[in-house]
Amino acid sequence: MVVETGIQGLDQLLGGGIPQHASVLVEGPPGSGKTIMGMQYIWRGVARGEPGIYIVIQELPEQLHQQMQSFGWNSRSAEQQGKLQLLSIDPYALYHDMLATEGLLERIIGSMHCQRLVIDGIGLFSCFAPDKREQRAVLYTLRNLLRRKGVTALLINEGSMAQEGYNMEHYMMDGVLQLRNRKKGRQLERTVEVLKMRGVPAAEGEHPYRITGQGIVIEPLDSKE
Repeated sequence: MVVETGIQGLDQLLGGGIPQHASVLVEGPPGSGKTIMGMQYIWRGVARGEPGIYIVIQELPEQLHQQMQSFGWNSRSAEQQGKLQLLSIDPYALYHDMLATEGLLERIIGSMHCQRLVIDGIGLFSCFAPDKREQRAVLYTLRNLLRRKGVTALLINEGSMAQEGYNMEHYMMDGVLQLRNRKKGRQLERTVEVLKMRGVPAAEGEHPYRITGQGIVIEPLDSKE
């Protein structure tokens, strides 16, 4: 089974959506729309009656509420109805929570029967790991927790772990989406590439996308032929 992302064009690239209970790494430079993609994904779940949690590490929940409102997504109402939680958690606390049995994240997921999760700023975990081995252990623990709880997640990272020498992190994740920005004259060209997605016949290559008033719109290359 797959989980619809609600991101126009992305489900087409993935043959219907993200594999259920998968943990997908979303990487890209500043301004590439990673947070917008995460918000769209969570909001699609709310619309389908699938409770979701969005964890921000570098912002306050109020900032995220304002961003979602700008796209017409009434996150405050959804939160009041128990369909959504926007949380700001200290990255150091969240990192060590991953090492604990029945930690805060596990309890929050269980309390609202969460089906979708976004952690925005997963790359900051590397600041607290004494070595790559422990960082991988934490990500492995997180991935297994989400699988066990039946959660389908987007884990957002600034930049690329592969470029920073963390190829094992790409291997550990069920999927990797790479967002890119390129300057073409005065224009900014944005593309998304599915680097991997286990169990899904994903479309290859870089596919252009736009950030609109309704969120991200991807234009699969096949649709242009």
